[in-house]
Amino acid sequence: MRLSLIVAVLLVLNILLLGANALLLRSLERLAGAKRPPGVDMAAVRAACDRLAAERARLEDRCDRLERLLFSVQRKSLKEKAGKKKDGVSAAQEDPFDPNEAFAQVALVGGLGRPDPLQIPVMTEDELQLLRAKRKAMPLELTDGALLQGDLDSLLENRLWNPNGRALSSAERLALAKLVSEYRYFRKISPIERFRKGIRPQIERLREAGAFIEYPQDQGPPLLEGLRVSYSEPSERPGYRRLYCFWPEDYPELNHQEQIEGERSLERFVQIYELINGPLVPAEPGPPQAGDS
Repeated sequence: MRLSLIVAVLLVLNILLLGANALLLRSLERLAGAKRPPGVDMAAVRAACDRLAAERARLEDRCDRLERLLFSVQRKSLKEKAGKKKDGVSAAQEDPFDPNEAFAQVALVGGLGRPDPLQIPVMTEDELQLLRAKRKAMPLELTDGALLQGDLDSLLENRLWNPNGRALSSAERLALAKLVSEYRYFRKISPIERFRKGIRPQIERLREAGAFIEYPQDQGPPLLEGLRVSYSEPSERPGYRRLYCFWPEDYPELNHQEQIEGERSLERFVQIYELINGPLVPAEPGPPQAGDS
């Protein structure tokens, strides 16, 4: 029952986040390139956009916390099952958590292998701009729900992803399976592994050293320039949370992996759409859309 409630709340927050993102995007697009209308207080407009950005950050933080809680519940369930093994091995002696088992709906398609984010180079700015322009040319309402759940048939039956109902050849289906598998890895599985192997082992050390920032939980985490990887947990002070910062100069591999996850998931997102529907004509450069890295 608790797991179902967590999933339901996470779904609602993701919907709110998508709406806030779309509203912020439209506000920015109206500001960009538009002449200042007479009588319009542009400072007030910019302040409204700042409030939307803050709300988006707050929702992202809550979604992140709920996802980690979901991971914890799934992991606890697997540990309990492991503790009942007949060979007498205690659950405390091993870590049975496997993202593929705990999240069957995002398991790698067809048993295809994992990419290695640390061996993948970061994209150039030109490559990223081209990807973002292609993403902007795709339908705004297109989300990755069909990519993370179900099989290839359900994806091809989705009218947002396959509006013309195109049937793929066997070679195209194989290529699609590889792209979807890699999208699932970069979007969901790699962040879990990054947390398990890179973030979680550092938390106790940072906690003991007092290397964290406390902030009121109703205001969301502070926006720190250059910070890509962070982790938050409840503080001992009521109404506060602790933010642990993993700066690029101190944790280069963690930051590289996080950057690769964002870039390559966007790349696979665009490639999947192009494989089904044909090449996209890049839109004019503009603010990032939902689904951008």
